[in-house]
Amino acid sequence: MLKFFLILTCLWTSLTAGPPAWAAEETSVRQNRGKAQEIVVVGKLYCSIKRSLFMSYAGIITSVRTNIGQAVREGEEVARYKLDQLSTLGLYNRVGQLNIRDREFQLANLEHDIKKTEANVRELRRLAQEKLAASENLKQVEEYLQVLQKQRALLQKKLQSEREFAQEDLKVLNHQLGVPLKPGQVPKEAVLKAPMTGHIIYLHPDLKEGGELLQGAPVMTVGSMNPMLLRVQVHEIEMVNMKIGDKAEFTVDSLPGHKYTGQVSRIAWSPTNPQWEQPSYYEVELTVTNPDLTLKEGLRCQVTFLRGK
Repeated sequence: MLKFFLILTCLWTSLTAGPPAWAAEETSVRQNRGKAQEIVVVGKLYCSIKRSLFMSYAGIITSVRTNIGQAVREGEEVARYKLDQLSTLGLYNRVGQLNIRDREFQLANLEHDIKKTEANVRELRRLAQEKLAASENLKQVEEYLQVLQKQRALLQKKLQSEREFAQEDLKVLNHQLGVPLKPGQVPKEAVLKAPMTGHIIYLHPDLKEGGELLQGAPVMTVGSMNPMLLRVQVHEIEMVNMKIGDKAEFTVDSLPGHKYTGQVSRIAWSPTNPQWEQPSYYEVELTVTNPDLTLKEGLRCQVTFLRGK
């Protein structure tokens, strides 16, 4: 009898206690959403376009002409640096075009051999006509001449290809170093140029006169600040009812007292975590105007999607 009474007590407690804490919280959120007809999520702001500039070669900064937050145009000079010795030596091999000079020397020697062989062929033909030379000797020299001519044609093609490659490589170096180059010429200084039009949102802390940056170091990042992008993750239940063009209001945690608006410009078709045992959340992207550049990348936002609007 006591055992039966305890079982009834446990059942009554579980029924009156309601769902677990996590379920109660989820239910409360959905009830509040239902009353207010809105979906509230957390998101972050990002530049609509970003491009980074990296050190093509190691060097010491000699001048800096920009700062964080400054507006720049694509191709604008932002800094200069002096190439280190190792980078300079490596560039000598590229701009010196030593392989082309070696090919040209090979071709010159081959042309000399061909001329001598052609002269031998003419002489042997004359002697053969006068019955002073064997026809077998003439045939061997003629075959050797054909081999040399084929070698010349192949070498000429290789030389042409290497010259074309050298011209394209010189263009690459012009872009990397930011200065016009001529074959065999290595500049003392290289120029860093803005990778796109926008505002500088990041500068390497050592980008200052006398600072040394290694090859591949991220020099700066330039971003497009207007418009900005606001990215949020939305549960599948709310995501299926969203469409491109939907509007939302949001506030920025670090800018209290201000309210902004955005418009849905992209809805992902695959969840951020595809594992079946995990809930599915989809990334939704909103476009936000930012004419006064108040909004910065990385700011945390509280976003409210208004249903039926």
